[in-house]
Amino acid sequence: MGALSSSMAIAGAGLLSNPPANIGPALAANTQAVSTANSYANITVVSDIVTVLEDAYIATFDANLSENISESTYNSIYDITATALPSLADQPSAGNTAADLIFNTGNVANIGNVVFVSDLISVNQTAIIADSDLSRFCQVFMQSVGYISQANATLNSCRNAATLAQTFNPANGGMDAISTGGLNLVTGNLQAMSRDLANLGTLIDLARLDILGLPSTLLTQISSVAGGSLPSVTELLLAGGLPARAIQALDRGQNQFSAADEKRAYMIMRGINDDVLSTVKTVLGVTLPGVENMAQLLDPKLLFPGSYLDLVCPTAQGPTTIYIQSGTTGASAVNWNLESTVSDATITAYAGEGATNSYDVMKKIIPSDQALANKALSRSLAQVKQIDNTTLEKLGSAMASVQTNSGLGELANLVTPVPAEVTSSYQSALGNGTGANGTIVLVDVIGVATGFRITGAFANLVNIIGNLQSSGALIDITDSYANMSITLANLFAGGTPPDGSPTFDDSFTANLIPAAASSMSSLITQYPNDVENMSSNLDVIITCLIDQRTNQIAAEIDFGNLQSNSRQATMSWTTNLHDYGVDVNKIGANVFIEAIANTSSLSGQAVVASLREGLNIQRMQESGMVLDTQLSDQ
Repeated sequence: MGALSSSMAIAGAGLLSNPPANIGPALAANTQAVSTANSYANITVVSDIVTVLEDAYIATFDANLSENISESTYNSIYDITATALPSLADQPSAGNTAADLIFNTGNVANIGNVVFVSDLISVNQTAIIADSDLSRFCQVFMQSVGYISQANATLNSCRNAATLAQTFNPANGGMDAISTGGLNLVTGNLQAMSRDLANLGTLIDLARLDILGLPSTLLTQISSVAGGSLPSVTELLLAGGLPARAIQALDRGQNQFSAADEKRAYMIMRGINDDVLSTVKTVLGVTLPGVENMAQLLDPKLLFPGSYLDLVCPTAQGPTTIYIQSGTTGASAVNWNLESTVSDATITAYAGEGATNSYDVMKKIIPSDQALANKALSRSLAQVKQIDNTTLEKLGSAMASVQTNSGLGELANLVTPVPAEVTSSYQSALGNGTGANGTIVLVDVIGVATGFRITGAFANLVNIIGNLQSSGALIDITDSYANMSITLANLFAGGTPPDGSPTFDDSFTANLIPAAASSMSSLITQYPNDVENMSSNLDVIITCLIDQRTNQIAAEIDFGNLQSNSRQATMSWTTNLHDYGVDVNKIGANVFIEAIANTSSLSGQAVVASLREGLNIQRMQESGMVLDTQLSDQ
């Protein structure tokens, strides 16, 4: 079958110009959307008012008539419903022009200064999806999808930045923390720490930072790297009184040490030097100079000789140096102010490997300054995202290559990742979306073809107006416009005003317009809830049209310059049907296309089948199976 399955091939044939009669056009504006809008326009009172507006325009501007009404009189007729209840007259709500609602006002019935909403819907639907050239729809659809993808990537980035903003603070690393992945919250000198890390080999397992600094952690790492404990180290541990079972458990990655065992192991390590220490360093790949005994491999100050003064720990007050240097003597010591940050008074007993051991516990095992430095270093390294998936070598390489925002003062001083005005400008420029978190979905750009939201609003209008009409609430309005219609008919026939007024202008201004305005006012007074619901539903329709036009402009869709009968567009759209099928979000491509598939034709049914086939392929692949159409491509 090549690139197309059987159903896709049939669907594609229905997109070409003049498809075979037994194939038929594949797509059409949603039938329910079309019929519901027509039902609204055909309601008697709506149709009567529209007819009066159309005839009044002719009576005003047709120079061939023996008598005309004045333009001000025409405007007064128009204003009766436009300002009070446009939903009863198929008019846009006040302040909305055709240019806001449609791409080409030349394609819509424009009677004076009013256009009719049902006309706007029809023209918009035809512009998006006309069966005379469905390739135009394919172009609009794919352009919409492309724009939506780009716009939403930006909008989602702004939303993600808003999440970051909840913990963002220049004092806590600011933009550097974002652009370096938090490495700036480990050290103030990335290059120097990178050089120190290069000397540590595999000394530290970054997936076990919560137990950094424990003697058993170092012994377990040696066993892990060497594939078992080192006999020379084991002999010394046994000679120092450590239980054999606890030492043997380390080879299995288990820690059975007690707090006393940890303390004893540390004291033993202080005496491990010379050849045994050299063996340990060789196994771990440690090339660090200046280490005189194995216990010193637990001391951050000695592990990072070139960068320990630049090590920092994240605190509520911002990154704080782990070591401080005296300005007078030049001597350095751990920053004891960090005790409150790394302490946890709730953990008072040794918990062993695989559990959190607080500084308060660790300082009873190793020197308190080293315990504090290890807990602070563990805290700073742990905030680096996915650090447990890397190694010291790769961490050092990253530190050597990343760059901070040095020299970019304004950016570095931002108090939020993305300023509010940036987010607002994107939201304004990229269109109006009804998707999650304001993102744009297909129906926000070309949804009028499916009737999304609009169909329901028209149906509500039909129901409300129908009920009012059946209850007799619209009799006065109907009579008022019937009198206007009779008067205009007399004007067109060259007769005289039926009410005996000297001129037709007088008839309208003195009698007909006040009567219609009074009946309209009475309806609003007597049926406020119905009137409010009618206005609300009209607002839904107008808002949809405005938003779609705004989004079409943002997507740079130029209906006037689409390629006619583009085979490339139809074939591209057809080959993507399987992909569209898996977009099963509530208002995704699958739902959108099925809403406009012309299921009265073979090709339209094939469109729906292709969508289902695409979803089937995904489901089958998840189960390790394929469809026949996939096998034929292999």
